[in-house]
Amino acid sequence: MEKVTLFVFFIILGYSFTTESDETQEIVTSLNSQQVTNLQLKDTLKPTFSPDSMLNGIVISKGRSTVDYLGTTIHEKWERDSSYLPYIRIESNDSKQLLTAYAHPGSSINDISEFKIEYKKNSTPNIKLKVKDEIFKTESGISLGINLTDLKSIKGKSDTTFLNQKILVIKYWLEMGSDDSGILEKYNMPSYYSNYYFQKGMLIKFEFGFDYP
Repeated sequence: MEKVTLFVFFIILGYSFTTESDETQEIVTSLNSQQVTNLQLKDTLKPTFSPDSMLNGIVISKGRSTVDYLGTTIHEKWERDSSYLPYIRIESNDSKQLLTAYAHPGSSINDISEFKIEYKKNSTPNIKLKVKDEIFKTESGISLGINLTDLKSIKGKSDTTFLNQKILVIKYWLEMGSDDSGILEKYNMPSYYSNYYFQKGMLIKFEFGFDYP
């Protein structure tokens, strides 16, 4: 009888260690965009969202850091076309990753207010710079290729999660009055967002920054 009890105990213990990691993968692979709205994924290590404000040494809304990382002629390279914000496209040293940085009208010269990082497509136009780094990474460790468990362990519970054409989208958002991080007060901005896009369990794109008022 004692041996049977121990056997059952170890089966239950093993199940508890595998279920959580398998759950999110099953959600990503088995459901489609018509079946899912506002998925509730399990929280992991950090219950409170902490916003990123730096990418590879570029500090959000700090023009001096932009110049230090991208060079003194960066102010000549901004694109102003039909896009709603001035932007500049920058590729990684191995040409595999693409950073699109956005400036807000009225901000100080070379201030970057929004970042978008994705894998580069061969047809991407108007790439102005190539940097020395092969990976674009935030100060909290977010970079392309991490898995869903990695993101949840760094960022905690998301505000919104949904599937869109087999892409799992995870969104976080802060607004004045409910921002415990202090980033909005520090930069005098009304709101902040960060969005993460997963395909086949891997991060293929992410974007973050201040909403344009």
